Amino acid sequence: MISNLSVDLQPNSFRSLFLFVFTLGNYALMYLANIVLARSLTVSDFDDYSVALSVVTILSTLATLGLKKYALRAIALFRERQDWRKFRGFWLFC
Repeated sequence: MISNLSVDLQPNSFRSLFLFVFTLGNYALMYLANIVLARSLTVSDFDDYSVALSVVTILSTLATLGLKKYALRAIALFRERQDWRKFRGFWLFC
């Protein structure tokens, strides 16, 4: 039925698969870490950990707000103008 099924074995496909596997591994490790911490910490300590983790997640999201879209424009502009000092500075800032 599916005789024309082809698999793209280009290097970009391997990089995407590698990133996908690492992302799944990250979620699995976080899940296991939460189970271990929930069993080993007291209720108030785990509550403090959960609040701290939530605050860090919110602040990291706000810290990168709009940076991806600006990076696309800024990097292209710096490369076009060949302003390598600003290009390098922007990468170090990111």
